[in-house]
Amino acid sequence: MPKATHVYLMLFYLLLTMVGNSQIIADSSETRLKNVNMQDAMDQDTMDANLPNIQEQTTNNSAVFDFFIKLDTLDVYRHGFFRDSINYSNRLFIDTTNHNSADYDPSGLFSNEFNNLGIIGSAHESRVFSTNNQMGFNAGISSNNGFIWSPANIQLYDVKTPFTELFYLMGSKRENVLKFTHAQSFLNQQVSLNMNFRLFNHLGAYKRQKTDVKNFIVGGSYQTVDKRYHFNAQYYHNKLVLQENGGLENRSDFEENLESNREVIAINLSNAANLIRISGAAVTQNFYFSKSEPDLSAIPDTNIIDFKAFTVTHYKKPYFDPVSHLGKLSHYFNYERQNFKYTDSDQSSTLYNGLPFYPTYDSTSYTDTIGLRKYVNELTYSNSDYKDFAGKPKWINFFFGARHEYTQYFQSCQKTDFQNYAIIGGVFVNFAKQLSLSSDFAYYQGDHLANDFYFGAKVFIKIKSNLFTGGLQLTHKEPDIFYKSFHSSRFFWNNNLSKTDIQNLHAKFDREKLYLNFSLQNIINYVYIDQTLQPVQYTGNIQYLLLLVRKDFRLGPWGSDISMAYQKVSVPTVIRVPDFTGKARLFYFNEFFNKALDLEIGLEFNYFTSYYANKYMPALRLFHLQDDQTIGDYIFMDAYLNAKIGKARLFVRYDHFNAGLMDYNYYSSPGYPAQDAAFRFGVNWILFN
Repeated sequence: MPKATHVYLMLFYLLLTMVGNSQIIADSSETRLKNVNMQDAMDQDTMDANLPNIQEQTTNNSAVFDFFIKLDTLDVYRHGFFRDSINYSNRLFIDTTNHNSADYDPSGLFSNEFNNLGIIGSAHESRVFSTNNQMGFNAGISSNNGFIWSPANIQLYDVKTPFTELFYLMGSKRENVLKFTHAQSFLNQQVSLNMNFRLFNHLGAYKRQKTDVKNFIVGGSYQTVDKRYHFNAQYYHNKLVLQENGGLENRSDFEENLESNREVIAINLSNAANLIRISGAAVTQNFYFSKSEPDLSAIPDTNIIDFKAFTVTHYKKPYFDPVSHLGKLSHYFNYERQNFKYTDSDQSSTLYNGLPFYPTYDSTSYTDTIGLRKYVNELTYSNSDYKDFAGKPKWINFFFGARHEYTQYFQSCQKTDFQNYAIIGGVFVNFAKQLSLSSDFAYYQGDHLANDFYFGAKVFIKIKSNLFTGGLQLTHKEPDIFYKSFHSSRFFWNNNLSKTDIQNLHAKFDREKLYLNFSLQNIINYVYIDQTLQPVQYTGNIQYLLLLVRKDFRLGPWGSDISMAYQKVSVPTVIRVPDFTGKARLFYFNEFFNKALDLEIGLEFNYFTSYYANKYMPALRLFHLQDDQTIGDYIFMDAYLNAKIGKARLFVRYDHFNAGLMDYNYYSSPGYPAQDAAFRFGVNWILFN
């Protein structure tokens, strides 16, 4: 066994030893994550099925959440780093069930549809199209976002006792996945600490395919006894070391199965690699202008009489002046540093054929570096109160404020400074428990983002357990800087691009075991990378339609989960997606040995129709149009067994067990075959101690 694997196993064993004897006091209701408002947790006011990079980067005032969430103080909850401006956090139960215990790949979750490079931790692109509504200055390199943590996807936990989650997976070709989460509070929850660590490491079956991904978050929060002031600080660090092989040199070597040993199959790049480092610090502060009301809950009502030694004692709560709720002042600060480095000491690869060569100080080597430092300050006022509760919202909440972004962009040995400013605001109106409206906006001025704006509006209708959400999004934004200017040994462009306009009309219906999603978008001045590996802007209108259905069926001990998406594009030569994509899970679940063992055995199927999927270019770190190869029209089949004993959840998987039973035409991206059949096993352990 490799030395690195010994280290991971030793760390995992030590962690289990430390917590193994802890008293488990988790609640007995093994409840799955709430489906209500799940979309808002994933995408912050964008359609969850349309996510291009698994998670969206947002600020704390970029969305207004609906309030149809019931809270239970006996449970442990998780929520995002950002609270919405009206103080209604989207809180989710911890998933302690056996059903999803083996979910380990962010780009391969059941609810996601992504093409990758055939290995965990690699670049990926969604098969379900989405526009990027992220506001603010962005580099535009997003093909690895599923394996990068940012403030938008930091998870915090509301706990009274320590919470720990451990996950370890081992697979063939030295595949290792390790996750560790710990949260703890002190001083009656005045102080809290949290830590998350994540590792993805896989050698791969083909040469130069190794991925090494490490993510780390550590932080804490403090609030005063009267809860008027709250402070939260988080540090995050991501490092991705990715070998790049550029895909197969001759697809026939794979499709004709000329070599069962994948390591001897010729590849396009023999010395290329990408290094990505993204780290930063995020801080939020909240101050409530009104003092808190005294807590008199321990004093009985005045009509309670206590007989002691033939005497009568009357209790009376003291009088206090009513508190005028004057609102809240919030400050958000984020410093982030990004570095992207591509190296290749071999310039003779056929992957570079047809590309010009721009001499550098070392013409034998291809080195390209992009850097970014970004400082964001945001100050907002809202009429929120520290006692605001999602279950009983006020009839109106609002916020307004300003944002400042200072960005240093480094490329081709040059530094460019950008100053951008924005005004932001939003309102939430609660007409009744069954009806509410929300709206938010952002308007920019500055060096790079002048006249960029975003406007979103939503309506929420709830009838019993049925939640209907409809809305409109309008976006007018500058294309990301990478598409406008880029210089390297093989690429050179300075483009004058117009702003992109996006109108998105969407609706969803959500109830237990059923989720429907409809989206209709109109896009003007869409920017993409074409077949010549150059940014191109399509100046006409492009319409995009999405219909998404997710349905869970249960019949006794049998069950199935089904997710299907249908897409239609008016200009398929520019935006290429499969017409149909879907996943299905069929399983049997039951309890044995007087409920000591919770067992689930199942099959998973993944299918999408054939299409000219975008191809990955390592030197750009992006996917681009191509006309050489179609992928799809193939069913990927997986088998799994999940077993839960106490709080330990064990699993064994045999992924892609049908590999080789049909034609060798299973690709995860053009030029990149999907993984062959492989066993994986692991453990997932959640502890409340």
